[in-house]
Amino acid sequence: MKYHFAMGVLVVLTAVAAFSPDATAQTRFDTFDNGLTACSLVNGVSNEFVVLTETNPRLMRVTGSDLILDDTLVDANSFVFVRGVQLGLIDFALDGDGNESLWWLTFDNFVIDLDGLTGEPFVTNAIPSEFFSVPCDACELVDNPAFSECSTIDLSSIVLCGNGLTPAMLMTMGVGLMGLRFSRHT
Repeated sequence: MKYHFAMGVLVVLTAVAAFSPDATAQTRFDTFDNGLTACSLVNGVSNEFVVLTETNPRLMRVTGSDLILDDTLVDANSFVFVRGVQLGLIDFALDGDGNESLWWLTFDNFVIDLDGLTGEPFVTNAIPSEFFSVPCDACELVDNPAFSECSTIDLSSIVLCGNGLTPAMLMTMGVGLMGLRFSRHT
């Protein structure tokens, strides 16, 4: 009887753990849409960013290893603040190919980027039209596969070694196996 109780507790704990979102699963980023183009990737000169959607939306560099810029804040009007000081905005601009892409810009349309040594934002003398083949989709660059904007599950090709299985499917399998175990002992 103690064994059955312990196994029941284990099933309940597994269900709670499977459906409790962790910090990475709660992290989402914005997609900006101007009516013609929808972009999730904010471009700089040598860095690309996403705007994390949280209580206090911040920028995250997705070039190389993902790095959340804790000192930034992006308000509802897409203005960017660094340590409380306004430093440009996130806005669409035409790139060198004539396509609209998303940029971190000053108010006079110069591109803002991060210093490679200090990580501090700085204003460059570059303008968006100097860049060609500018990416727009952040899913190609983010390191964390937990971003729901980037994950799709193909239910037609479930692999039982863990790939493609959702927490709900794992829980259903676990409950079913436990039910078989209990029914065999009664």
